[in-house]
Formats: sequence, C-alpha cells, structure tokens
Amino acid sequence: MSAQGARRRRVSDGIALAEVIVAVAVITTAVLSALGAIRISADAASEHRDRAEALGGLSSAASAIQAGAIGHISCTNQPTYIQQTYEARLDHALHAAGAVPVDIVEPVAYWNGTSFGPECAEDREYTLQRITLEAVGRHGVAQRLNVVISSRHSS
Repeated sequence: MSAQGARRRRVSDGIALAEVIVAVAVITTAVLSALGAIRISADAASEHRDRAEALGGLSSAASAIQAGAIGHISCTNQPTYIQQTYEARLDHALHAAGAVPVDIVEPVAYWNGTSFGPECAEDREYTLQRITLEAVGRHGVAQRLNVVISSRHSS
C-alpha cells in the first residue's frame, strides 16, 4: 500500500471532530426550533381557550337578557341604581347557569331617536337602553358585547 493510500484510509476511517460539532449544532438547532414551535402552539391554544371561555360567558349573558332575566328598568331611576340593578340581576342569572362572570363596563346609554347617549328618553313608545358587557377569561383575555334592551310603553 502506498503512503498516499494509507493517508486516505486514516482520514476516512474515523469521524473528524469538526463533523461531530456540525452535527451536534444542527441537531440542537432543530430541537430548539421544535420546542419553540410547541411553545407558540400551546400559547395560542391557551389564548383561544380563554377567548372562547369569555365569549361563552357573553353568550350566556345575551341568552339570559333575551329570556327576560334582567327585565327593563325605567330610566327615571338614578343611573347608578339602574346599572347596579342590571348587574345584580345578571350576576344572579349567570351564577345559576355556572357561566363566566360578566360585568357592565360602561354607563347605560339611552336611545334618543338618532343615537345612544346619557339622557333618558322614557317619553317614546319604545325605550331602548344599551348596556356594554365584558367577560374576562381565566388568563385575562377580555371580550365585549353591546346589548340593547327594549321596552314598549302602552299608549
């Protein structure tokens, strides 16, 4: 065997340190990328679950309102009384259903014929009140829903 053939054989007999380092680096990069993707996927699933939980609470609240669970409170009462009474009735209805807590987060607004505002307009055939509901999931994702409550006055 010539000296040149012996040298080729020694180089090809083993794996060079540089090849091992490159292989470890490639595998490490692949594993870290996979772990990052799993983390992002888990975070997205958690946020989606939280958002769905909040939307479920709002859906339960809307169903309770549509079923008449909170009724209609005349706007001739004090605004704080109206909001606190709606909140208490809604809490009672949702607690019975085991739903996520829902809060009224803005003052009750009243329809004046062209838009919703802070002034009461009980002198109309229909009285519309807008309440803004908010539900927050366990991890802090909040969802809002505007609901309009109607009452027809007899003439």
